[in-house]
Amino acid sequence: MPPGSAGPREEARHEGQASFLTKASASAPDADTPVGTQFLGAWGAKQGPLTCSDKIAIWASLGLGGHTLSAGVEPLRLSSCTIGRKFSWPHAARALCCRLQNFTPESLQELPRGYGLQHLDLLGCSVKFDEGTYEDGAGADFRDPRCLAWARGDEAPEILDGRTGRLMGGEPSSLCSARLSALGGLWRDQLPE
Repeated sequence: MPPGSAGPREEARHEGQASFLTKASASAPDADTPVGTQFLGAWGAKQGPLTCSDKIAIWASLGLGGHTLSAGVEPLRLSSCTIGRKFSWPHAARALCCRLQNFTPESLQELPRGYGLQHLDLLGCSVKFDEGTYEDGAGADFRDPRCLAWARGDEAPEILDGRTGRLMGGEPSSLCSARLSALGGLWRDQLPE
């Protein structure tokens, strides 16, 4: 925001919040970083695809349907998130909601009521989903970039490159923002005027 201009101002308080804001703006085709956002140093550089926690934070604050469904229904909210045996409440809270502490209608006048920071009930699960071991202090291992994605009606899951959000061959996923937005346009055309 140019110096002296009026309007809301959001300052990224730490690198994680700056990364979230820049990735969120990069995930939409023509989006910019939110108005008034100021970054320190290189934090404002585009950061790549959204992580799982970025997406959950967006869904918690804007609803599961985002802009596509907002034309016809109130936001569909997440109320809880269950995390496996590597659960850490402080890390989950920061990653999934608390880094957006100023994303409220009270702080951002252009944000409609019903949207904004939504704290989730964060739960841990002791069920073992694999036979691997967890070393205390070890971080997540992201060496294998493959991710599975599917939607109801798909014959098989797609194998995505988690670094790019595209199929392993480089093509866009059937679940990418552009394709879902096109489906949303078809859905909006069916709404009564």
